[in-house]
Amino acid sequence: MSTVEELRQSGNAAFSAGRYQEALTFYEQALALDAENVDLLNNAAAASHSLKKYDDAIAYARRSLSVCDNFKAHTRVGAALWALNRLPEAAMEYERAAVLSPGNPSVEESRQTLLRLLQQSFGSGGVVLPLCSTGKLGVCLDVAVVTLALLTMFFLFFMPALAKKTWNFLMATAVVRQAMIARRQGLLKASKEVLLKWSDHRCTLELLLCGIALIGAVEPQMLLVSALGIYSAVSLASNLPTLSNISPFMHRLCAPYLQRILANQSMVANYAATLEAIMLFTVMFSGGAIFTLVYIQYVKNLYLIDNNTRVAFTGIRMNLSRLTRHPYMPLFVDTYMQKFCELIYTIAQRGI
Repeated sequence: MSTVEELRQSGNAAFSAGRYQEALTFYEQALALDAENVDLLNNAAAASHSLKKYDDAIAYARRSLSVCDNFKAHTRVGAALWALNRLPEAAMEYERAAVLSPGNPSVEESRQTLLRLLQQSFGSGGVVLPLCSTGKLGVCLDVAVVTLALLTMFFLFFMPALAKKTWNFLMATAVVRQAMIARRQGLLKASKEVLLKWSDHRCTLELLLCGIALIGAVEPQMLLVSALGIYSAVSLASNLPTLSNISPFMHRLCAPYLQRILANQSMVANYAATLEAIMLFTVMFSGGAIFTLVYIQYVKNLYLIDNNTRVAFTGIRMNLSRLTRHPYMPLFVDTYMQKFCELIYTIAQRGI
């Protein structure tokens, strides 16, 4: 009967010769004798990757990590995720590998390459600025949304009894604002074909969300208030000449702030998208069951059509991964966090 070491060496020889299935068979036989051998698990992951069995490669590498945290297993997971085009997750694996093996040229090269690819993928999508209001009425609605958002935030902290009233006014104003934008896009026609397109446009998604919040008497949602106010501020900043014609005083008062927003509108829009993404994890505590389900559907559709939302979720996941992969954090915390993120990603890819 062959020993574990003999089987491992036979597997390595087969792998070097490019006989990956044979190598994997040897590694599996060795693992049957020593199920927690980290080297064997990492080798089995490499063989599975060469056979393009990426899910199996991840599974073997995760088993290796469950035995002990090691940089090779992280690189195996990262390589498989990279092959599956799950670049943000792959980047996090290589970052963890770099921490465990500082100065490793192969790990560092892969990490830097992934970061460049991530930047290119985000850059190629471009920052998607929300559609702006137009005309004097549109600017007035933007001013109203920004004002109501500020008042609601103030009342939430200092006069909660009044926050509900300003929240309702904010939702109603947001519905009218988005209805105007939707009308301009030809999305308010009594046609089944047009209605089926509503899930492909932010304006109609937001119209439905705010309408349901208003009709359902949903409690004020701080993150949604902030996001609506920021998006309207970006729209208002793009209409400074119209604001000047309507109210020179208001223009003088707001121009310095709006010009700053206009100069950084990409960053501001990404910040608003991040608030919407974070709210996915908080709405269940204060929004009620129905509104929570509606909001999940809202964010799911935004993820499919809005590059800002995808960037926001990627950023959140990467930051959470840095925390869950800290040496003091138990491995199961990161395992279940990654499974939760993968579940959200899978749900987002499915149709309505």
